[in-house]
Amino acid sequence: MPILTFNGEKIRLRRRLSGAFLIYALLLPAVAFAQNAVVAAAAAVSVYTAPKADIDKIKDEGMNRSQVMQTLSYLTDVIGPRLTNSPNMKRANEWTRDTMSKWGMQNAKLESWVPFGRGWSLRSFSAQVVEPQTIPVIAFPKAWSPSTKGAVTADVVIFDAKSDADLDKLKGKLGGKIVLVSDVREVKAEDKPLAVRRDEAELKTMADETSPTGPPRPAPPAPTEEARQKQREQQMFNIKRMNFLLDEGPAVVVDNSTRGSGGTIFVQGASVVPEMPQGTGPFD
Repeated sequence: MPILTFNGEKIRLRRRLSGAFLIYALLLPAVAFAQNAVVAAAAAVSVYTAPKADIDKIKDEGMNRSQVMQTLSYLTDVIGPRLTNSPNMKRANEWTRDTMSKWGMQNAKLESWVPFGRGWSLRSFSAQVVEPQTIPVIAFPKAWSPSTKGAVTADVVIFDAKSDADLDKLKGKLGGKIVLVSDVREVKAEDKPLAVRRDEAELKTMADETSPTGPPRPAPPAPTEEARQKQREQQMFNIKRMNFLLDEGPAVVVDNSTRGSGGTIFVQGASVVPEMPQGTGPFD
């Protein structure tokens, strides 16, 4: 798992910004030089209007021979998740190219792009509570997280440290354990349908609407210096908290899906932020 530092990230960010400014500086004279020519030629450019027969043909294909659901089903149900640079992404790209060729598109091919880095794919995973009774757990590994060395069976510990004193109490108690790092999230029962089909009258009302719904939201107030200081302290403690956890050597770290219900979870990539020496933090 790659370990990133804020200090190194700040250096890379400056390099990216310098590159962006350099590109803008190179393009600006060219744009200014060509502006008059573009404006002068604009009057000579005619607007193309497709023949009605061609438009009707496109509408007929979409309304009567749509491939949207078949395409969506194959990409999601058959190929499945496709993380960048993963085997499933390669399968999806090749299937898309071959499908376009079958539809009659000319010269459908795959184009390479800049190196991305190491890929990641999941071979197998399962999780369940085994004591005091068996309960299947709906979970999914974060992308780029390391694998376990075989099956892991261990006690579960809640990692709810909010201060240095809490960290001291947990020292030496997390090694080899399955650690829950998130606060409890209440998941309420769904009492409404997840999808609603609109009737013709509702669709017409939506199509006829020309004004935005409701007044514009006011801008949130600027945070006070005290609030900013608390945010800085919390961020620094979160970094310290994560490093403490890694030093303790748990077997598995589990956090909540921040959204989703009814068995649906949302998974992001794994990341680790090491503790920053004094004077190198993003707010110093």
